[in-house]
Amino acid sequence: MKYFVAVLPFVFVACSQNINQSQIFAASSSGIVNGETVKSSDPLAKHLVAITDNKWENCTGTLIAKNLVLTAGHCETAGTAMYVAFGLEVSENNLKKVDRRLVTNYRLIPGRQEAANDQTDTKDLMIVEFEGGLPAGYEPAEFLQDSSLLKNEAMVVIVGYGVTDGKKQTGDGILRKVQVPIAEADYSKTEAKTNESKRGSCQIDSGGPGFLNANGKFYLWGVVSRGDENCEEYGVYTKVAPYKDWVDSVLKDLATP
Repeated sequence: MKYFVAVLPFVFVACSQNINQSQIFAASSSGIVNGETVKSSDPLAKHLVAITDNKWENCTGTLIAKNLVLTAGHCETAGTAMYVAFGLEVSENNLKKVDRRLVTNYRLIPGRQEAANDQTDTKDLMIVEFEGGLPAGYEPAEFLQDSSLLKNEAMVVIVGYGVTDGKKQTGDGILRKVQVPIAEADYSKTEAKTNESKRGSCQIDSGGPGFLNANGKFYLWGVVSRGDENCEEYGVYTKVAPYKDWVDSVLKDLATP
């Protein structure tokens, strides 16, 4: 396996999100390997950011508060300044032109481990705090409340700035999305595995979101952690629900009203 290098607390409530089961198991769309470009009018665009250093973006993230982004723990750039970048294109050519906000603090989930061989339950999560607030049009994503909806063969949407060719490592910097089926909803206690044999996540999609469409609205359920070397077989996602207490505590400590 290879790594792809007043806000309310995150709580799960009993109320229904009115899920249409036929939508969960919808056929896969065509088209950030073999994905489609995200447009400004796309409802997902307002939740997505890139995580960058001074030179280039290295991960994807999801807004969960006005000043907080959820991403993968292995996206930490210890000793190097991190930034949250906004825009549909965050490429090497335009990095100095995009709206970037300095990361002022971050929290790694306690007990995070580096994935090696067949190791699972790595707790691959991090929340970063950035200065300056949100640009117009951006807003935090909502978490999926009912984890039982994550079933084998359910279709989920992943979004990221990653490469489009895992072998050549090219095509990154453009925000793209793709729909893939869940292969193993309970790959481990805290992770799900997707079938990405035809399309899926790759390097720089790390930390990006897994969304589930509930009657036209997208709910965040997971974070891209790792996958096979050439991005041709599968992806492994850290589920957010098992770590809701940790997410709640960070939101309580760091989220701005």
